[in-house]
Amino acid sequence: MSIVLKHNDFNYSNVFFIDSVKTTNRFNSTFSRINYATDLMTLKTICINVSDELCKIENDILNKYLLYKTYNKPHLGYNLKQSYSLQDTGQDTFLTIKISGIWENHDGTFGLTYKTF
Repeated sequence: MSIVLKHNDFNYSNVFFIDSVKTTNRFNSTFSRINYATDLMTLKTICINVSDELCKIENDILNKYLLYKTYNKPHLGYNLKQSYSLQDTGQDTFLTIKISGIWENHDGTFGLTYKTF
């Protein structure tokens, strides 16, 4: 079951990361699943209705991931580079994005794994 959050209901402090696993579709890359947990529920993916907050949401999640990685593995922190792929349209178009996790390749570049609807 998926629940679609409104962008103003989304709180990045409710985002938690699961340990990385190696992926089969890319060489030397890993995937970290995201959980979104509140007092009432835990979601395995994050579905958000957004209009003009795409870049802010992506930036908040990737910054939290960077803090998570550097806290748990401080020797890797200096190599990590964020890759931004979501772009604000500048219009009042509404999208639903489904964020399932974060990919990271062997050189430390990482970004969101998502689908748009």
